[in-house]
Amino acid sequence: MIMLSYRLGCYKDDYCRKHLQTIRYLLDQGKVAAGVFLIVNASNPRNLLEIIPANQFVFPYYRSHDFIVFGMARGRDSAIEMTGRILLDVCTPEGVFRLDEVR
Repeated sequence: MIMLSYRLGCYKDDYCRKHLQTIRYLLDQGKVAAGVFLIVNASNPRNLLEIIPANQFVFPYYRSHDFIVFGMARGRDSAIEMTGRILLDVCTPEGVFRLDEVR
């Protein structure tokens, strides 16, 4: 069973904001949410975030891991732009990234 935890202030583009309930329902049911990309915590500790197409979550590997969703966007380009925004928002003046501060 997939375990997606959504941050309280999960970033969403206009499409995902409008269709949030449908997208979450599809993901929870293990169905394809075509064209949607999730920005999640990275599985590699040397990285901060990963951009994963939501349709990947139907595969057993992803269904057996827990993920924290920091953002969701329709389209890869929108997801890349949103990831940059998230990182800029959580970067301290000292250059430390505080992902725990995403609200």
